[in-house]
Amino acid sequence: MKALLLAGGIGTRLKPLTNFLPKCLAPINGRPLIDYWISALVDNNITEIVLNTHYLSNLVQEYIEKSTWKNSIHISHEPSLLGTGGTIINNKSFFQTDDFLVAHADNVFNFNLKELFISHEKKNKQAIATMLTFYTNEPQNCGVVSMDEDFIINKFDEKNPSLSGRSLANAAIYIFSKDVFDYFDEKKNFIDLSLDIIPKLVGKINGCIHQGNIIDIGTFSAWNRANLDIQISGQKFLEKNQKSWESILRSFETNSNE
Repeated sequence: MKALLLAGGIGTRLKPLTNFLPKCLAPINGRPLIDYWISALVDNNITEIVLNTHYLSNLVQEYIEKSTWKNSIHISHEPSLLGTGGTIINNKSFFQTDDFLVAHADNVFNFNLKELFISHEKKNKQAIATMLTFYTNEPQNCGVVSMDEDFIINKFDEKNPSLSGRSLANAAIYIFSKDVFDYFDEKKNFIDLSLDIIPKLVGKINGCIHQGNIIDIGTFSAWNRANLDIQISGQKFLEKNQKSWESILRSFETNSNE
């Protein structure tokens, strides 16, 4: 299986941190977020990974080039953002005919993907995708879902401001089969996965419920919660990757002294 990590976001609400770093390099416990993601994929034998870049792409490129992950990552730079669905189409040839994983790389959780893979293997035959879901007390900020007794998602409501109460939400981590491309309009320049594709797949998505927290680090308060969350993997920050990260941090110090 191959994977796509969506990492081109600007992170406007994380400024001034994102004046200097792209969102995917935001530090979580002293380690860039993207490093957790790549490590989790490699630990699950996914060693061919597309990483889309846009904002401050040179820093992402520099981190990867000096890291342990260099040979596992294919950088897909987008001068203009294509949308989360547009990035999938842009890399269609990379996935070929295999099932593939897609994840928003600005989410933080325990980085245990095994439950998602097991759920996908056991999914109902009518499903062409599996979505990781979680319980949230802020449904107005999420894509809220419901599922039937066969774990097929039968309702999807994206960021409805009128919602409240504990709800089951989309974690924006998926496994898709090649059949998903039948639902893409490849003539469109910008495709949003949550708005343009997922609603078409209602009734064809298998749901996997994750019992822990999933945090989108889109705001300072969320980023702070992620840094304090005890469930984050205790994996060791590999020495080569740590040196790559320290090199980037030192470059900021050098620039500030010029």
